[in-house]
Amino acid sequence: MRCGFCGREFSEELGASACANCPLSKLKGSQGCGHVKCPYCGYENPQETKFEQKLRTWSWRKRSQTDDTHSLANLPKGVPAKICQLDKSSAKDLQKLLAFGIMPGQSVEVIQRYPTIVVKVGRTTVALDKQVAAQVFVCAS
Repeated sequence: MRCGFCGREFSEELGASACANCPLSKLKGSQGCGHVKCPYCGYENPQETKFEQKLRTWSWRKRSQTDDTHSLANLPKGVPAKICQLDKSSAKDLQKLLAFGIMPGQSVEVIQRYPTIVVKVGRTTVALDKQVAAQVFVCAS
């Protein structure tokens, strides 16, 4: 698990041990507060769902830049493409992209490039920052 505040990686078991003094964890039959405390900075992170855990362990198909993959930030306006890969370096941005329905296998088209990138994914239209759009890699559809 990665701390949303300090960015350091730690196991959920280590985070749960940091919650040992929490009064909510001692309630009989209680799941606690649903947060995992970072052992490094003390920030209380929400527990990862099973879906997020599977995403973290699931290996996205790696493609090199020579395999005709391009960043969504560099895709020309009006060119249909298919999402091939998502950059997993930022869990926060990955969750945001998945919440918008931006995931591998979806077809995407850039509608607007300035002042922000607006893309159409299926029937959804989403505005993305250039930094977030750069984490989505597309290939020809």
